[in-house]
Amino acid sequence: MTRFVTLAEFWNVYDAAIAASALENAGIPAINTDWHIFNLYPHLMVATTGPRLLVPEAELEHGKVILLDGHENVEPVYPCPKCKGRTYRMRRWLVIIALLWFVWGTGLYSAYGPLPFFKRKRFCWSCYHQHLPAPVEPFTQEELGYAP
Repeated sequence: MTRFVTLAEFWNVYDAAIAASALENAGIPAINTDWHIFNLYPHLMVATTGPRLLVPEAELEHGKVILLDGHENVEPVYPCPKCKGRTYRMRRWLVIIALLWFVWGTGLYSAYGPLPFFKRKRFCWSCYHQHLPAPVEPFTQEELGYAP
């Protein structure tokens, strides 16, 4: 009987799914233990640890090498302006739900259209800095390969 041990814990289920896919592609069986519970009840991630990724005990070191391979040189898409670390999009589900309830309940949605309350604010877990990234520039003609 193979004993499975925790290889890593993640901040969200999607990062854990990507890591499990990379391990299975390398031939290491991986189990994403909390995939279903955090998809059904995402608010539980606040009260518990994040999704765990389990691998066989014999493959633990090989799995660490696969997950860390190439991460030293990967540049984040939205780097933190202070420490240049990886940032995550902030979630404000309770505010959004309350605002939607108010907008739909009062009929403001049909009169004014969708309200612009979705911000792309980012949070860095390394230095705890919050920032709003600059807007993304549109594609250039060279990137598209044709004149827009």
